[in-house]
Amino acid sequence: MRCIGRDVLHCTTHERPYHFAMSNTLSVRLPESLSSRLTSIAAETERSKSYHLQKALEYYFEEIADLEIAKDRLHSAEPEMDIAAVILALKG
Repeated sequence: MRCIGRDVLHCTTHERPYHFAMSNTLSVRLPESLSSRLTSIAAETERSKSYHLQKALEYYFEEIADLEIAKDRLHSAEPEMDIAAVILALKG
């Protein structure tokens, strides 16, 4: 194995190159109910708990980004239109 850059590990196995993003270890305390659900889902899907936590965090961060965009649009300086004006604009 040899390292390419700081965040990617390059590994050649059976003459096929593979690239793996380096990862960090994180310890998390979960309530028993969440831990049990995570264990069940991991077993049912034959995926690791880490996989499911990573996907859940990715989804959460996307939702937060969407929320921020919505807040920015809500507070933008664009003038408001009443429903009658919107209907007239769509018909016209």
